[in-house]
Amino acid sequence: MTSAQDRPYLFHAFEVSYFSAKVRPALRYKRLWYDEVHADYRLIRERTGLAGTGWEGVLAHEPRHRVAKRGYRLVLADD
Repeated sequence: MTSAQDRPYLFHAFEVSYFSAKVRPALRYKRLWYDEVHADYRLIRERTGLAGTGWEGVLAHEPRHRVAKRGYRLVLADD
């Protein structure tokens, strides 16, 4: 039984996420129609029931990522 999809799947993802990076090519490989939206902590709390459980601090954490790393050298070990 096949049916046409009337709207795309919503893929809630973070830009810098190992999980999101693995799912994107899988969705393309399966040729699924999807829209990627930036994950919203407030929406996650509301829909998962984690509001008021003490997880607010964890879910509200905004990671700080470096744009560039400097001062690192590649060192190859001799066997």
